[in-house]
Formats: sequence, C-alpha cells, structure tokens
Amino acid sequence: MKKMIAALIVIMLLLVPLLQGCAILAALMMDDLDDREAKEDIFNYVKENEELLLSCIESGDYSAIKLSDIIKNVKPGAEIIEFDCGGAGFGSATAYCGFYYSSDDDLRAIWCAPDFPEDELTQSGDGWFWQEPGGDNCYYTELICGHFYYYDASF
Repeated sequence: MKKMIAALIVIMLLLVPLLQGCAILAALMMDDLDDREAKEDIFNYVKENEELLLSCIESGDYSAIKLSDIIKNVKPGAEIIEFDCGGAGFGSATAYCGFYYSSDDDLRAIWCAPDFPEDELTQSGDGWFWQEPGGDNCYYTELICGHFYYYDASF
C-alpha cells in the first residue's frame, strides 16, 4: 500500500510540470491566433493614407495598397469596401476588426453588422454599439474620416 501511495505521488509530481507546460503552450497558441491591429494604428493608417485609399476605391485597383501590416485583406463589395485588419480566437469566441468605406455612410452595410434596425445602434463614446439581447455577440463602429469607418465585432 505504501508503494502504491509513493507511486501515485511520483506520478502527480511528474504530471504537474507537464500540465503547466500545456497551459503555457495553449497561451502562446492563443497569442498566435490574434493578429488584430490596434484601433489607434488603424485610425492613423487611414488618416495618413486617405488619398491613396480613395484612389484605389475609385479605380477598383487595390494593388497600390500592397497588403501591409495593418491591412490583411481587401474585400470590395457592392455597397462597401472592407479592409480586414485581423482577427482573434476561434469558434464562439472570435473577434474581428478593420475599417470599411461606405459612400452612403451605412453603418450596417459591413458583413459583421447583424441585420437589425438602425435604431438598435446605441451611441457609445465616439461611435455606435450593438449587442445581441441576451447574448455575447456585439458590433462597434466609429467614423475615422470621410466615409471611412472602423469596426470591431465579436461572435
């Protein structure tokens, strides 16, 4: 019986560092899954490059932007042009951010703005916020300049 207890203690002592290593590895992997750019960096990029962005939108040629550290992907659409600036997480704990151009200033034209009446957007600081009633899905948008808007969404 004493040998069995001693063996269990040795096994437990060996498992603790292994479990700690798994926790550290999981934390590092989660950091790797977060390539979102900071809101301030996105605002600065748009303001500094507004003329270039407008030129690309007008011509429909986005090659001059040369996907940067800020812009991960450009997605031209019928109503808006989205500039994806990264995401984080997976499954039901996913978040995205970026900016979009809306010539008619439609705050709900971006893909991550759920289909809801405009009056469900609430003024929040310098922008507008929506949260799913009883849920954790949310959407925030804020005017950067001209017809460019920042967005941040969690699903």
